Amino acid sequence: MALLHSLPLLSALWIWPAALAVIVLGLRRPAWALPLSLVGLTVELGLSIALLAQFSHEESGLQFEELGPALGPASLHLGVDGLSVLFLPVAALLALLMTAYAQLVQKQRADRWAACVLGLLSTLMLRIVAVDLSVFWLASVVELPLVLALLRGWGAGARRDEAAARAARFLGLSLGLFAIGAAMLAADHAARVGVWTFDAAALELNPSGGRVGIVAFTLLFQALALRAPLFPWHGWLADVVAEGPLVGLNVFLLGVKIGTLGMLRFVLPLAPDAAAAWAPALSLVAGVGIVYGGLLALVQPDLRRVLAYAAVAHSGVVVLGLFSLNHAGLEGAILEMLNFGVAIAGLYFVTGFLQARVGEVAMHRLGGLWGVAPRLSFMFLVVTLAGIGMPGTSGFDALHLLIDGAAEAHHYGVALGLGLGTVLIAGVLLGTYQRAFLAPTQDTLPSGMDDLRPSELAIAGVLCALIFAVGLNAHPWLDTMTRSVERVSAEVDPVEHDEEGEGDEAERHEDPADHDHDEDDKVDEEEEADVDDLTPNPAEVAP
Repeated sequence: MALLHSLPLLSALWIWPAALAVIVLGLRRPAWALPLSLVGLTVELGLSIALLAQFSHEESGLQFEELGPALGPASLHLGVDGLSVLFLPVAALLALLMTAYAQLVQKQRADRWAACVLGLLSTLMLRIVAVDLSVFWLASVVELPLVLALLRGWGAGARRDEAAARAARFLGLSLGLFAIGAAMLAADHAARVGVWTFDAAALELNPSGGRVGIVAFTLLFQALALRAPLFPWHGWLADVVAEGPLVGLNVFLLGVKIGTLGMLRFVLPLAPDAAAAWAPALSLVAGVGIVYGGLLALVQPDLRRVLAYAAVAHSGVVVLGLFSLNHAGLEGAILEMLNFGVAIAGLYFVTGFLQARVGEVAMHRLGGLWGVAPRLSFMFLVVTLAGIGMPGTSGFDALHLLIDGAAEAHHYGVALGLGLGTVLIAGVLLGTYQRAFLAPTQDTLPSGMDDLRPSELAIAGVLCALIFAVGLNAHPWLDTMTRSVERVSAEVDPVEHDEEGEGDEAERHEDPADHDHDEDDKVDEEEEADVDDLTPNPAEVAP
């Protein structure tokens, strides 16, 4: 254990895939790119699991910290806590499964595809472990051209260039807003403490308040809401999902909720007063987003767009949990990020399996798939049930905690609204399942359509096993995050702040005469004790 803590594991987790990307680009035979990537990603997954196995559940702060060279106020400060450590193996696993699937379908320019995916994983890992805001921002900057390269180079739609331009505008705006918000926090810290820094650990010790805190909070929140994406900042997602490569981009954009994870790690702790002030309004926005995403998903003609708007609705669910600002809401939000990341990745894998067989996934071309491909249909059902929080799946505990957090923070009406919103999402996904898999068979389906092949079945089996494993025993996941969640909820929960403030105020306004009476009582007690000591015991003086 001591050896692992002494190794630079966090640096290895982002440098290793970046190095692999360079290696596969230099291969003489591009056909070797995907097998080599599979081996390298297996190592990556092993490193992330080893780190998680040595993570201490009893500590609330950063672990496995690494402090690299500093450049002015920026520094390569890396660390993980209970808020972020679980995302490392999930990201590595999704990348591994995605590359395994690519071996079946990615025949052209496999080396460049693998390099883009490995580069995306590197930027994703760096943002998960980054403590410094500038490092998080720089990794996001590097991510953007890789996203656009995948979209333009391997997009399946005729309008992929238009979708790429739209994504560039939205994600570029996100980068600009984040940079300004981070600079405001650093400048405010310098004005109050005398030190310029983008280090979130230092900024959290002296969080910004007042007008600066509100403005910085607004900028950072909107930047990460664009990346989540959350209603009404979601305008780029549907086109990217519909026009882009089915597996490779969508799994990264939606499988790991880096936008909402950034809100949890940076927005809430660094501007807690602003978060508490804006929590009711943002909870309302999140609730509207749940309904909006669910209703739009109901009327989409294409399975890919259905899943895109379902993801928008789920972002609303997560943000509603985050801005409950209490222990249950924050735990539920983290668990839901992890659960829906796996579920949406599984849904896109199934959609990819379908598209490889039927050519397109327009809803009017589907139907009767259960009779033709029962294993594929079962996988879609399992990940759908996880997405809607069915008991026994990974989404159940998350949804339960989210509803508890909403009821505690706001009102039972808000919790009821969250429950109804999830019912709407369930109606969308189950309705989609009914139309695509249980409705009468369409003549457009190819004759002799195959069910899942062994390699596809292995991918499906891993995801389904993870969903059931977490659903049947979520305690290890919750134990991992609970100490860090307690730390953040203590900083941002307005109820706890009020209780602490009332206690401090009572101490400040306590009547001085009470102290005099207390001192007199202590003196009287001491005098009585002395008298008792001097008074002889009758038993001792008896003849």
